Amino acid sequence: MTVYNSFPDNGSDKPPQKTGTVGPFVGIGLPIPLAKVIAADRPILSLDPETIGSAGLNHLQDAVVACLLLGGKMDALDVIAALVAANYRGPLMVVAPPLPDGRMVVRELEAAGPGLKIILVQV
Repeated sequence: MTVYNSFPDNGSDKPPQKTGTVGPFVGIGLPIPLAKVIAADRPILSLDPETIGSAGLNHLQDAVVACLLLGGKMDALDVIAALVAANYRGPLMVVAPPLPDGRMVVRELEAAGPGLKIILVQV
């Protein structure tokens, strides 16, 4: 598994580590077995893509939202547009197969979702 991200606040290639209780892992159209592998110790919530706008994701504390780059009901660009419209401004983990230039994909996704912290996980 490869993780790419862009966190300008710490310049690291790894997401910031939190201590204490952790917020939920919200999988949008993500298969549960895959969510269980990626979520680590976070409680897992599954969200249907059509309900992003009404889910209140912008009110969750320390949440990580995740989706597939391609496939399912919505691809990552569709999910990003819905998250931005719903005022979500937290991390978005995008799960993808191995890509030739993961950093380019991160830049493109970040351009589509100002305010989102994109984490690309290649499995």
